[in-house]
Amino acid sequence: MNRQTKQILDDYEQSIEGIDFDMRMDLAEIITSSLADNRWSQVDLGSRSGIDPSVLSRLIHARENFTVRTVARIVHALGLRGKIQAVLPEATTNLRLSYGHTGVGDIDGTNIKAENPKRSWIVAGPSHADAA
Repeated sequence: MNRQTKQILDDYEQSIEGIDFDMRMDLAEIITSSLADNRWSQVDLGSRSGIDPSVLSRLIHARENFTVRTVARIVHALGLRGKIQAVLPEATTNLRLSYGHTGVGDIDGTNIKAENPKRSWIVAGPSHADAA
């Protein structure tokens, strides 16, 4: 990759659009890994969350903007508890990425950790009711 292309990609990653895209991809990962873990379809999640499966499809493909209320409905339907966290751009070690078994490594039984220098992202883990 040449230096100009790298600079363009770095600028995008640091932009609001880049952060927005990262967060959309995080939500997509939470949804897809949870659907696989639960052996649910988008229709199943839609009936449990009250969200139309076509909207879920757009969320999974990072084409749909979402509200905190939409995320709350999804993670609640999945039996999870959502949280938004922010980190400094230079933080690059062991950031929590999402709940699920994605092959990255299950560190503590509830969260996946990954080497990833994101500024902010969405995480979800077992709901407080599950922890009791």
